[in-house]
Amino acid sequence: MPGVLPFAVFNEYHHERAMSSHPPDLALPLDEDELDELENYLNSESLPEDTMPLATLHGFLTAIVVGPSQPVPELWLARIWGDVEADVALFDSEAQAQRIMNLVFRLLNSIALELAEDPAAFEPIHAAAEEDDEDVVLPEFWCEGFIRGTLLDRDGWQPLFDSREDALLVLPILAHAVEQDQFEAEVSGPTELFWTNEGLDMIAQSAVALHAYWSGQRAS
Repeated sequence: MPGVLPFAVFNEYHHERAMSSHPPDLALPLDEDELDELENYLNSESLPEDTMPLATLHGFLTAIVVGPSQPVPELWLARIWGDVEADVALFDSEAQAQRIMNLVFRLLNSIALELAEDPAAFEPIHAAAEEDDEDVVLPEFWCEGFIRGTLLDRDGWQPLFDSREDALLVLPILAHAVEQDQFEAEVSGPTELFWTNEGLDMIAQSAVALHAYWSGQRAS
């Protein structure tokens, strides 16, 4: 059973790395094996039921990267496990805690670097399910994570949502973050495009556009 507390480990982890002469390279992107490692951890049955799966976490971290502010880790870190209480244990050992923290922060930084340096290559990590021997993309997990990330700074995001023009930037994500019937009832105009393969591509385009939008807002 897990036995290490999240914030105690987080603080100790960063203190030790700050004092270390060999800090981890947090700018190093995760390879496929490391993504699988993080996904397997997040899917562990010993974790709280509301723990984000990898696709949701990727959307959540993307919103943190592209948004109007960069909230400190203490504000968002515990939400990976669903607003977990401080006395809930999440790791088998300190070594596992440090490893998972390293993977999470490297994933965050890799999103930031890709959006800053090669936005055309950015791709959400979508969940998938097998139907009739074919993999079917499930964008709702990534999109839900993204919207949850915007809630970290409601006041900062609100001007965009309040603007009829600017809110169009987030529509491809919002379309899959809520029930389809709810979305279609609240949005005027045709919505069929959002449920096509082209609509799936628009999710990544939306993240890139939002990154450019908020970068411009912060610079002005």
